Amino acid sequence: MSFDARGLLVTRNTIQGTNDNGIEILRTAVGDDGTLVADNRIEDIKAGPGGSGQYGNASTRFVPPM
Repeated sequence: MSFDARGLLVTRNTIQGTNDNGIEILRTAVGDDGTLVADNRIEDIKAGPGGSGQYGNASTRFVPPM
């Protein structure tokens, strides 16, 4: 999980069998941060806390509305 990174590079990871989410890139303000997520293997992600919205995602990016 990352909050408000600048130029973060998330590459060549294997993420399996998590009970929440795989990779989360979150921002508290609108704007370009240059983060790159590439060449990752993500599988068998569960929505452990329940629901079908913010949990159980392989990759999540969130930017608040303007």
